[in-house]
Amino acid sequence: MLDIPDEPIDWRAKGFWAPAGRPPIGASIFGGGFTWPLLTIRESAVRANVATMAAFCARHGMDFAPHAKTTMAPPLLRRQFEAGAWGMTVATPNQALVMRHLGVPRMLIANQVLDPVALGWL
Repeated sequence: MLDIPDEPIDWRAKGFWAPAGRPPIGASIFGGGFTWPLLTIRESAVRANVATMAAFCARHGMDFAPHAKTTMAPPLLRRQFEAGAWGMTVATPNQALVMRHLGVPRMLIANQVLDPVALGWL
């Protein structure tokens, strides 16, 4: 379904400095492989947050479509779908286009779309 690479960090990652396209083996966030500022996340916190949202929605009989535009992070999208997300929420047609290329089957656009080119694509 989703066209998301298993490798979470490659040349497409924002803030990643890799003229050769891949981080050197054992690259450290403090060793020059990334540009600053740099956001890091704790794996256990991500797991807990995704599970909490999925459980809340299931308990209340709701589908959920997390706001993907906040992170635009494909590995997080995958986790949310694995937890039962109905789709993803984005802010703009451009973000919907990115989601479509990643294989996201359903999206909500959280703003009015008035651009005729974007409306034609939608």
